[in-house]
Amino acid sequence: MLGKEPVCCLPVQQNTLVLNLLLSMKSVRIYRMAVLVTAYLCMVCLPAGLSAEKARAITDGEFLDLYCQTVARSQQKLTRMHKSGLEAYGTETVKGDISGTCVYKTSIHDVIRVKATVTYTNYRDYDLVLNGTQIIIVNWLSAGYFIGTVHVSGKYEGHVRYDLDIKNGTASGRYYHVQHSTGNETAISYLAVQKYFSK
Repeated sequence: MLGKEPVCCLPVQQNTLVLNLLLSMKSVRIYRMAVLVTAYLCMVCLPAGLSAEKARAITDGEFLDLYCQTVARSQQKLTRMHKSGLEAYGTETVKGDISGTCVYKTSIHDVIRVKATVTYTNYRDYDLVLNGTQIIIVNWLSAGYFIGTVHVSGKYEGHVRYDLDIKNGTASGRYYHVQHSTGNETAISYLAVQKYFSK
C-alpha cells in the first residue's frame, strides 16, 4: 500500500509559533490542545475535498496497482464467474464494501464464443470509485480477448482501458492502457499486476 505523507501549508511563522508553544508546554492537557489546533489549521488550509493523501503524486504503475486491488476484491465476491461450463452462465450482482454495485452477466456472442461483462457502477471497496464495463469474449477453450474501459474517481482519477489476450481463462498477453490525472495513456504489461488475478 502507498505510504501516507504529512501535508501542512501553514506559513513558516505560524509553524515556528506552534513549535515553540509545544516545546514550552508542561501540561499534557494543553499539549494535546495545541496538537489539535495544529491539525485543524493544516486541514482548513487545504482546498475543499482534498485530503493529505490525495495530494501525493503517483506513477501510472502505482495507479494500476491500486485499481487492480479493487478489481480483485470485487472478483473475490463474485462466484459465478469462477465456475466452469453452464454454471458460469447467468447474472450475478455484488455490492462494494463502501458503495455501488458490480454486475457480472454472460450471453452468447456467436456460434463458438460467449461474452461476459462486468459492469461497475459507483463501485467502491477502498479509496477508488469505479464506473465502466469490462468485456471478455472467449471460446469453449477459455481463449479469447479482454476489452473495455473503466473510469476511476475518488482519491485518484483516470481510467484503465483493457487490451488483453485471454488463455485458460486468465490474461496471457498484451497491455493495460492507463491514464490518470492529466497525463497521456501508458501501456503497461499484463504481467505487472498478474499477482492479483493468478488462479
